[in-house]
Amino acid sequence: MIVGVTGVMGAGKSTISAFFKGHNFEIFNADHVAHEALMVSSNVYNELKEAFPQAVLSGGEIDRNLLRGVVFGDPSQLLKLENLIHPFVIDQMHRHIKACSNKDLVLDIPLLYELKLESFCDYVVVAWVERAVLRSRVLRRKSMTEDDFKKVMDAQWDQEKKKKHADFLIYTGSAKSDSHAKADRIVELLKEIK
Repeated sequence: MIVGVTGVMGAGKSTISAFFKGHNFEIFNADHVAHEALMVSSNVYNELKEAFPQAVLSGGEIDRNLLRGVVFGDPSQLLKLENLIHPFVIDQMHRHIKACSNKDLVLDIPLLYELKLESFCDYVVVAWVERAVLRSRVLRRKSMTEDDFKKVMDAQWDQEKKKKHADFLIYTGSAKSDSHAKADRIVELLKEIK
């Protein structure tokens, strides 16, 4: 069984995925794979370095904060980045699905709907919380600004749209134990359906 877990930045996707991992689901985390793409060892590193020289530090490392500053706010630069990163992430996703063909798998992908990847999922869970809580969570992150928050939110589907397409919703604005209990109920239901 493949379960997609999605939501906007700061909604609690990783927390929900961790709950599924506790129920013996393998996890594919698209954010981690996208970060791997920025590493010197990735097969898209040279293309990224050439496309975004202003985000490359003196040692050759691509700085995510500099890159974010370049692409958010400039749709053509964002599209250029997406055209390099998304195929890399999707290729890794396919490899992970193949490697986990006999196991339950979570695809933790923030842009699941935007990239039309929900068709790979048997079910989709959307993590969500009020915008004020999202804002507070995101702005606690190192080097995130109010402007960064707005630009990132503007670059993806809003929560309400994601929620309308979900099979299951998990609200992450209360105690972690509440989210965990909801995830537990979903897992039990999925195991019954399976």
